[in-house]
Amino acid sequence: MTAALSIEDSTKRVLFGTPENDPGTTSTLSSSLLDGEERTSTNALATPQSSPNEKNPLLESSNIDYNLPHCSLPPLSQLQPVETFVLNAIKSRHDETPEATHVQGYKAIIDSLRRPTDPNMIRSVLISFRTAGSGSVLTMIAANPTIHAQLVHVVLRLNSTNPPKPPNSDDENAMKQFENLNKIYKEMHLLDAHLHFMLALVSAKSAHLIPVMTAVWRMLSMRVGLQPEMYHRLHAMMYTMFQLFPKARSDFFSIVATRFPHIKLDQSILCHYCKASFKVLEYLPSMRKQLIDTVVDKCLEIDVNIKIQDNGEVSIEEQKKEDSATEDATTESKDDNESPKQVSSKEQSIIDDLSEKLDSLLALLLEEIKKACKDYISAREMYYEIMPVFESTILTTHKAKFVQFCMFYACGLESGLVDNDYNYDDMEHVEHAILHRDFAAKLLEVVMDPYRATLTRQSGACYLASFISRASFVGPDTICEAISALLRWAEAYIQSLGQHGIHAADSRDQSEYHSLFYTVCQAAFYIMCFRGKEAMEFYKEVVAASTEEAGDVPSHIDLSPERWTRICCHQLQPLRYCLESVRSEFLHISHFFDLIGEEKLEKLFQDSKQMSTGRPKRRTASRISTLGTLSVRRRKGGVGGLGRGSNPLKSFFPFDPLLLRRAYDFIEPYYRDWSGSIEEEEEDESVTSEESEEDFFDMEAIDHDGNGNQAQEDHATQGRDVHGRSYSIDQSEADESTASVQAGMTTPNVQEKKDIQRKAWTEATKRPRSLSMENGSW
Repeated sequence: MTAALSIEDSTKRVLFGTPENDPGTTSTLSSSLLDGEERTSTNALATPQSSPNEKNPLLESSNIDYNLPHCSLPPLSQLQPVETFVLNAIKSRHDETPEATHVQGYKAIIDSLRRPTDPNMIRSVLISFRTAGSGSVLTMIAANPTIHAQLVHVVLRLNSTNPPKPPNSDDENAMKQFENLNKIYKEMHLLDAHLHFMLALVSAKSAHLIPVMTAVWRMLSMRVGLQPEMYHRLHAMMYTMFQLFPKARSDFFSIVATRFPHIKLDQSILCHYCKASFKVLEYLPSMRKQLIDTVVDKCLEIDVNIKIQDNGEVSIEEQKKEDSATEDATTESKDDNESPKQVSSKEQSIIDDLSEKLDSLLALLLEEIKKACKDYISAREMYYEIMPVFESTILTTHKAKFVQFCMFYACGLESGLVDNDYNYDDMEHVEHAILHRDFAAKLLEVVMDPYRATLTRQSGACYLASFISRASFVGPDTICEAISALLRWAEAYIQSLGQHGIHAADSRDQSEYHSLFYTVCQAAFYIMCFRGKEAMEFYKEVVAASTEEAGDVPSHIDLSPERWTRICCHQLQPLRYCLESVRSEFLHISHFFDLIGEEKLEKLFQDSKQMSTGRPKRRTASRISTLGTLSVRRRKGGVGGLGRGSNPLKSFFPFDPLLLRRAYDFIEPYYRDWSGSIEEEEEDESVTSEESEEDFFDMEAIDHDGNGNQAQEDHATQGRDVHGRSYSIDQSEADESTASVQAGMTTPNVQEKKDIQRKAWTEATKRPRSLSMENGSW
């Protein structure tokens, strides 16, 4: 007799060909069943079930019923002989001189579980594991893990959710057999028997908890396209284990983290795994923080593999290229003859694939954040859950391009929820949005912490500048406080310098020696480029109110011209080491709001013009060519704001426009796009919005990390004179025309200047102010 003996044949031999077929060994449960009926097990070893009236703390926040249904039983005529067969087979592993027939029966059980061609018989076997011998079979299996290791292994590896594939032939008998086999999978009879046996196995011996949880999680998370009923049934199984075995709640996350799919796997597998993981949070919310940290790490792993060069070219990391080369080793001979264009196309395909995966995962993460933020209180809880992973992982990841928007979104959600909950009838207890101020305060704390690494502090300054500039929910009071705090630190840094530091201003390594100072100054300049109008209008209102009340201007929002002049005209020359376009736009802002004296400002304009690199030749802003990037460019006219020209500090602005279609839909309501310079905002309103977007395309088209150059080809170099007027110089005549441009500069009269500054803000820039900080500290 071979090991491939079927269970059905072995059962018949036991029933009709051996003298040990003792009816007394059958289960009392089987003898109580009526022939042909399916009833719920009343055996003492049946799977424990929770009372329907019992309050479940795991489901307090969910209205979904996750109770695992009882397992239905086959008719008595089918179950009773299988119970006898299983009992004798299991006993054969414990007898000193077992009969050969029973030994072969044990092997037949293992073979059938390994190759499940008869799901009806396997279902009966799984039920018999719990019921045969009045529970003695379950006890023997659970109490002897070494003896029955192979049996337990094949049971845990059994995939009871995967029906057989349909036959290739059109044979009616084959199709009918397939339909009968498929029915037991669809009706979940096999799945229920499988789940209940594993649950009973853990109940009998808790050492099986981790293997059983791993087996259930594998069925739940690794197969894409599960029918909804099966999907819910597996979640019910997970929930039941969490309820019956409290230790499972703390052990489960390690299973989720270790089995997270690799980023090279298909996008559908990654998304399905994330959805299944987030679904668990409905009945295990204590795992949210750990799970979000894991998903953020996975997104960062993809993010860092998409590398944006200083010239705007998008590529993949060398390791990814090596992995791709290994996968394509079978076609190496063909690759040798490929042209550079074909190789580039292959790399572009990898970039697009990574972008799509990252877009999908980030959208799922943002969806989970939105789902958890039912009101501003839960939004604040979510924010404080994300903050540790931002500080420990995202902030320290060099030039992360997309993942940091989870923090941006949490702050925006809270602001929107507070606005929706605004109570005009109870003005004494008005709630204000606080997360954007808390986030800005945290970033300032990073910048000013002397015990942190310089690179981390520089990164904090870039995050602060980009966040304040791009978040539409940040009010002018917070803008002024952030800028004032940066200026205060810069002033303290200047005062702390000795004579040696000042005299070293022209050395080549100056930007590295004072890199933090230059980065902090650039952060203040960058915010002014985006939000300077709001900040100065708010500052002037406060100055006017303080003058009427004969008081002093609060120091924590001081944006006086004296401070700007002191810093910009210092011997360290902070504007010299700024991103070229930031320097140019800030000087323009300075002229418009009289931040720097006219003579000194003219000198700064001349210095800036001498350092200008001009506009480079045409290139695309980015080569992430997914539908998302194309959609963003089409709507916004570009993918950046201030990024053209040289970049001595290698700066980046992490909240530049998000180039991922699905994720951007979450961010868009709270996002502020580059709207052009002051004069462009004050232009004749007869220009249509469509024409304006085309005019601003040059300002917007940069690479995502802020290091690139203009996206449109233009053989003329554009700039501004000392009085803010635009001019255009042909590259070939740049040197000759400099003097003539300077000679034609004129100053607008005082009345014209006042009329321009008195123009009302647009409604888009008017936002309710949050509470001021009493002592000016962060």
